[in-house]
Amino acid sequence: MPEAAVLESGGGAQWHFRTDPSNTKASTRDDLNNLGRYRGLLVVSPSDASADEMIAGDLKTAEDFGANVVEVVTAVKG
Repeated sequence: MPEAAVLESGGGAQWHFRTDPSNTKASTRDDLNNLGRYRGLLVVSPSDASADEMIAGDLKTAEDFGANVVEVVTAVKG
């Protein structure tokens, strides 16, 4: 399956960030895509944190990821 992952990421089939990673020194964890992932969704949370304590930037990144999935599925299904 590694080949599928390479093809998927190369063609933006499922996920392509609309913005560059926010992983500069001036960035904070509240910025979109702060963890700098290009393939798939990546969020981080302490193991003892509740869902209400999720980092705002990770929530924004997840929302953008979901919107992109909707856009791709709509384009594919027509």
